[in-house]
Amino acid sequence: MTNLEALRANLSDVHGVVLTENHFMKALIDQSVAPYDAYSDSSAINHATLTLYDVLIEGAGFSEGALSYNINIEGVKAAKAALQDRMGISDKKNQIKSPKVW
Repeated sequence: MTNLEALRANLSDVHGVVLTENHFMKALIDQSVAPYDAYSDSSAINHATLTLYDVLIEGAGFSEGALSYNINIEGVKAAKAALQDRMGISDKKNQIKSPKVW
């Protein structure tokens, strides 16, 4: 299995969205992973998967000409959060830093 195939296994056609090969290739290259090398680094593939989750979240509800799709954004966010938890990454944007006492 190649790195590209491993990444596709994580996300291909998940959440009702079809990502192009360019999306997968860019996510891998952004993580400095050669797409056609043998799969050996699950951490790098997971980071590339997180990158693609961000693409899905940002592009929710796409419509162009006759092509349109809507995704379950909460499902995508939940899947991303679950992967981040498994990887030990926290989403700092959604953390409460200090309680406010009024």
